[in-house]
Amino acid sequence: MSDESKVIKVKNAAGDEIEVTEKAFRVVYKAQGYKKIDDTNEKDGEVIDFFTLSTEELQGITKEKLKAFLDQESIDYNSNANKDELISLITGE
Repeated sequence: MSDESKVIKVKNAAGDEIEVTEKAFRVVYKAQGYKKIDDTNEKDGEVIDFFTLSTEELQGITKEKLKAFLDQESIDYNSNANKDELISLITGE
C-alpha cells in the first residue's frame, strides 16, 4: 500500500473526525482546515495528557510531538521556539 492510499484520521476545528486517504488529505482536506489526528501521543490506546507530565518526562518527547500537542490544544508558540520554550508553555513555568 502506498503512502498516498494509506487511510488516516483527520479532524476539523469543530472536532468532526473522518477517515480519508493521505492523498485526499493533502489535496482536499488540509486546505479546508482539517488536521491529522496525531497518534503519537497515544500509548496502548490511551491518550497521554502532556499537561500531567513533568519537565523531565517532557524532555523525552520529540520537539515535533510537543508542537503537535500545542497545536491540538490551540496554544500559540513561536515556530522557532526551542524544546525548552515549548515545554515551558506546557508546564506553565
